[in-house]
Amino acid sequence: MPGYTHMQKAMPSSVGMWAGSFAESLLDDLNVLKSTFDDVDQSPLGSGAAYGVSLEIDREYTSKLLGFGKVQNNSLYAQVSRVKSQAVT
Repeated sequence: MPGYTHMQKAMPSSVGMWAGSFAESLLDDLNVLKSTFDDVDQSPLGSGAAYGVSLEIDREYTSKLLGFGKVQNNSLYAQVSRVKSQAVT
């Protein structure tokens, strides 16, 4: 099986090399998805419209009840960082 460069035969190749490139691409995609999950596995509850809320909310407790792994600490960042996960997903 030939490998092509600039639409011309360049080097000998194989189906294994071709399939391996797709496998490596899939592994990269899985790493991106895991990283994205880690980014979105943070509860923004209690951040309000970026500056917190006046209610006494136990953010750690509600985060666990909702199934999040952790709480986003900075309320302003909790609001503006949503774009990151939306861009990837």
